[in-house]
Amino acid sequence: MRSYQMKELSSISQYKELKQQSSSGPVLIMKHSTRCTRSASAFDEMKRFSEDNSQELEVVILDLLEHRDISALIEEDTGIQHESPQLFIFLNGSVMWESHHWEVTAENIEKALGSIEAK
Repeated sequence: MRSYQMKELSSISQYKELKQQSSSGPVLIMKHSTRCTRSASAFDEMKRFSEDNSQELEVVILDLLEHRDISALIEEDTGIQHESPQLFIFLNGSVMWESHHWEVTAENIEKALGSIEAK
């Protein structure tokens, strides 16, 4: 069973801390809209992924309706256009993988982490 706790990303300082924390291991940040069915599906996939695996990970959810400022900062900081839902895997302060819409699946997350760990 994967050791994780989904936390809410609620401040710019927390985002910066998570980027620094990614020097110790992958950090997953998911942009999530509570009003979007695609986002609900991606959120379910994220939970399924987390429940089906054993690696310890930091999993953080950004509520887009509550924290548009953080979403805008992530877009500016990474240079990756905003999408919803959208999942980033940070490692060593940089985005190693990004996916959005229906591509956010448990299988794709697992493959991405495997690819990152193989480097």
